[in-house]
This record gives sequence, C-alpha cells and structure tokens, in this order.
Amino acid sequence: MTRDGNGADSDKILNAAIMSCVEANWKKTGLIVERVMRLLGKKWDDEFVEIMLIQIRNLENTGKIEINGDISHLRNSEIRIVSVEKK
Repeated sequence: MTRDGNGADSDKILNAAIMSCVEANWKKTGLIVERVMRLLGKKWDDEFVEIMLIQIRNLENTGKIEINGDISHLRNSEIRIVSVEKK
C-alpha cells in the first residue's frame, strides 16, 4: 500500500480530498478533478488523474458517491454525494 512521508495511507488522503470536493448536486467530473488537484497542491498529471478516477469508482462501489456517465470523459460525466434517501 502506498504511504506518504508521514505514514498516512495515501488512498485515504485522496478519498478524503475527493469527498470534500463532491457536493450533493451533480457536478462535472472535470470540475471535481480540478478541485481535488488544487486542494492537494498538484499540477495536472494524467497518471494522477487516472489514479483519482480509480478512487472515484471505488467510492461509488462503496456507496459514498454516485456517478452519471463514463468518468473517463471528464466533461460528459457527473458526480455527487449519495443522497440520504438512497442509503
């Protein structure tokens, strides 16, 4: 498992960053990716974007967020936090 210099689980850090940027209303995937990258102080990096998309899919699989469309198409897909009614 990947760890940062402080020994914290980098997946947990990335998941927390994603969750802090996702809202209850649908937002374009590209907007969420940009927000997360700014929050983490990262410049655009295709490899990091792919890692983030994997984590977004994992968050969907665990029922924390919803995805509308194919998130590999950043401008044509949307993400939101799962509504309370759906839980």
